[in-house]
Amino acid sequence: MPDEPDQQPAAPPPPAAPPPPSSTPPATPSSTPPSADAPTRRRPARRLALLTALAAIVLLCAGGGLTAWLVSRDTRMGASDPAVAVNEFLTTVYTARDTARAADLTCPAAQDSGAVRARVNDLDAMLDGLTDPAITWTPPAPVRDGDDRTAADVTVTLATTDERTSEQRLRLTVVRDNGWWVCDVASS
Repeated sequence: MPDEPDQQPAAPPPPAAPPPPSSTPPATPSSTPPSADAPTRRRPARRLALLTALAAIVLLCAGGGLTAWLVSRDTRMGASDPAVAVNEFLTTVYTARDTARAADLTCPAAQDSGAVRARVNDLDAMLDGLTDPAITWTPPAPVRDGDDRTAADVTVTLATTDERTSEQRLRLTVVRDNGWWVCDVASS
């Protein structure tokens, strides 16, 4: 249509009317629905639960380790010096002949070997045929080997009422570990 006058472009449509007012307020960052905010709240709770469980495990392990150490260590107290250890041991073996008490006076290495029991049994067998045996010993004469280990020489004398006597020289090795303990008895 060539005869038509120049046309102008069509006018844009009129702006849309604002939405009608509603009773709900517009959404703000602080009033988001609970389902969208829940994952961020659970993360600190999970982290707190994991840290609490980890702390409990660490405390249980430390407590168990401390308990094991306390139970496994030797809490016995030895004699105050080597001469006292030797005298207590000789009194227990030769006078009382108490194997259990003698084992309590020895170091752990000697307790395990059964040497104390064998010594007391040999002494009992020897004394069975004697009339009123009396056993005495000289005061221990220390022979220094070191600060935590020493030896003491004693002479044990066995006398009977029918005037028979016998002597034996002994060297007792004594070690210091939470007090002094007899670890070895040998003829010298």
